[in-house]
Amino acid sequence: MPSMRHHRIIFFLLGIWIGVSAMLALTAYLDFDTIDAILKSPPELGHKAFSQAGPDNTRAMLRYAAGVQIVSRFTAWEYVQLALGLLITAMLFAEGSTRKLAAVPFTMTLLVAFQHFNITPELTWLGRGIEFMAPASASLRVQFWKLHNVYGIVEIVRGLLGLGLAVFLYVRQGGRHVRRRRHLSDEDDSAGPTPGRRGREGLRR
Repeated sequence: MPSMRHHRIIFFLLGIWIGVSAMLALTAYLDFDTIDAILKSPPELGHKAFSQAGPDNTRAMLRYAAGVQIVSRFTAWEYVQLALGLLITAMLFAEGSTRKLAAVPFTMTLLVAFQHFNITPELTWLGRGIEFMAPASASLRVQFWKLHNVYGIVEIVRGLLGLGLAVFLYVRQGGRHVRRRRHLSDEDDSAGPTPGRRGREGLRR
């Protein structure tokens, strides 16, 4: 069984993986929410420029800029996730008792690779023009949101796998400590009273 320090490192890496993924998903939502807030209350000095561009054009440009930033952040994070997944897989595979569990982070890594090489490029290509597409291009918008939903489902599945792995390791490590305490207690009982304990028992008598 891996040492407690080994487990703590794995917990820390899983925490980074799950936590940063959740944070990026939240910031992506907040970025577009901020655009709506800006359009409702434009800055005083930029009110003229906003008026000249028109609300529809301004919204399209702001959403385009936000989309490019989001894609850049997620693409960079996908590279980090690939490294994290391989590292956690190697750490679990290195120990015989957790070798089978290495399949979980390896599966998570494959999901990231699927996102990075199959979904992200398509989302990037569609996302860069979706805000300026004519209404006749509704099919491309539908395709974009379908891919977006698939990406989100993969994110949720991967997060649940990571959370499940962390909980399993924690429970397993806790059970190991309980068994160790019981074993030490049984050894103390079988060894009989210590000299100090015999002396205390004699005084009581």
